[in-house]
Amino acid sequence: MAPLSYSQPSACGEEAEGFKCPEIQDIIVVGEGHSAWGQFNVIGRVRPCDGFVSFLKEYVEGDRGQWLYRGYLVGSINGSLTGRWRDTLSLPGANGYEGCFVMSRRRMTESYTDFWI
Repeated sequence: MAPLSYSQPSACGEEAEGFKCPEIQDIIVVGEGHSAWGQFNVIGRVRPCDGFVSFLKEYVEGDRGQWLYRGYLVGSINGSLTGRWRDTLSLPGANGYEGCFVMSRRRMTESYTDFWI
């Protein structure tokens, strides 16, 4: 089996030398998870032309609001997602809660399945 690799063009909609733009226009991500704050649902997208990711996390119960994660795919097929998160409860003119994140694929072991952390 041939190894997989992630190729990133220089700009959306433009072909870089030796790289043909993918025919995939958008990648939609839907999922669910659990954190110390409880169960949540995730919806988002990945822009294939430059690896930009945008996810909205919304908790199922309680008044924890929605959280926006924006960043880029970094590295090869075993790379990670890196970027910034921000709450959506803060008023537009106020300084909201914001920080950085890195997500990587957990290595497969006998007791875990493959998922993002």
